[in-house]
Amino acid sequence: MISVPLVTSDEIVGTLNCYTRHEHKFGAAEVALLTMLADQAAIAIITSRLRADQARTITDLNSLNESLEAQYELQRKAASFHDKLTALALDGGGVPAITDALSDALIRPVAIRSVAGSLLHVSDDANRQLPEAVVVESDWLERGVFPITDDSTTGPSDVSLTDQKTTQTAIRVPVLLKEEVVAWIWTTGRLTDLRPFDRQAIQHTATVLALELLRERSTAEAEWRDAGEILSGLLLGLPHETRAFVAQAARFGLDLSKLHAVVVIRCDLVRGLPSLHQLSATFQRIARSRTPKPLLGIHDGYVVALWPLTSPSLDEAQGISHEIRSSLAGRGSEATEELTAIIGPVTYAAEYPEAFTTARGALEIAAMNGLEGQTLTLHDLGITGLLLQVPNTSALKIYTDEITTPLREYDQAHGTSLLQTLRILMRHDLDVRATAEEMVIHKNTVLQRRKRIEELLSLSMGRISTLAHISNALKVEEVLRAGSR
Repeated sequence: MISVPLVTSDEIVGTLNCYTRHEHKFGAAEVALLTMLADQAAIAIITSRLRADQARTITDLNSLNESLEAQYELQRKAASFHDKLTALALDGGGVPAITDALSDALIRPVAIRSVAGSLLHVSDDANRQLPEAVVVESDWLERGVFPITDDSTTGPSDVSLTDQKTTQTAIRVPVLLKEEVVAWIWTTGRLTDLRPFDRQAIQHTATVLALELLRERSTAEAEWRDAGEILSGLLLGLPHETRAFVAQAARFGLDLSKLHAVVVIRCDLVRGLPSLHQLSATFQRIARSRTPKPLLGIHDGYVVALWPLTSPSLDEAQGISHEIRSSLAGRGSEATEELTAIIGPVTYAAEYPEAFTTARGALEIAAMNGLEGQTLTLHDLGITGLLLQVPNTSALKIYTDEITTPLREYDQAHGTSLLQTLRILMRHDLDVRATAEEMVIHKNTVLQRRKRIEELLSLSMGRISTLAHISNALKVEEVLRAGSR
């Protein structure tokens, strides 16, 4: 037997073995022949390997080429879709046209809701396939329903929504302005169901929607500022400018010749007012379906609405005030801490300044008495409501000074709290125990202070006429204090 290595330029790839039946010594010629055959075999093996490697390389290159062509086609389709969305936005199609274009591209229903839950648009077939909570026309704030309990996710996600019958999963994708979520794109299925083009189309739609919503926000803010200027002009009551503001309001679709209620909301100044775009978006949402349009804005630190009435009754304004307070508070329909006053009906533009002043005074009096989360009317205020409408307060001041001035001067001179004690006593109908508990003092102290009050005022609090006089004087004082704020 003889073994001849199969040698290539840099390795041995095997051996060529030759066997004989009998003992044999291979000569030089035989070794040379076998060596030549081994070299040929080595060349054949190497050639086969190279061809196999070449075939694999060609296959890989073809696969890579197909992948690149697919990616190119995907990018081309995505770029074409982005151009289509941009053209729709520039042509004024707005959110509806953009939403419908995405629905056509995905071959799926699509709905767009604001971050607060307002339905911005829904594609034609979405009502039959998307969960009811996504396609319902009314605002989540108006309904007091928030089907999404976790809003911490700011990326695409699968969301489970439960209605009265079933639980459905929908895809939710954020629309971002910088790092702020301003809206959500909703469609059916799960993220894993989306094709690569679907994902690209949704992301391009989110980008164009963000720009469209930014444009709408800017427009709403501009309209809100204009409405605020008109509102302030009307409430300041400058005679030579009122007619001009009424005419300017008419150009905005506001008919101030109709009956209106003046709705004034006292916001918590510690927490501060919402941002400009939040206010404008809230007001735009509330006013969008109202005809004739209301006038909404901020004046002198108060949220004010001149709300058109269909009848002299203020019942519809009561509901509107609650809606505005709930919207400004954020989520849900629970009563908020803000106070609201409604004055009306107002018929003439010249009456708006007085109505606002009355409402503001009512709110300040209510705040001084620790009230919150209520809607007040003049009927609720009783005699205080009448006093708030008195234009000349000099006579009122003389009336209240008869009671308050002696007590105030005594308190200043002796460091006591007789005037405060009198207010609390009257609020508790002369109940000494309740007064002592509120002021955190002993009952005997309350009795001593009551005696000192009677001595200073030269009257007896045991008489009904005296109590009526003191009660009226304190109410007048509240009106004067509210008007001075």
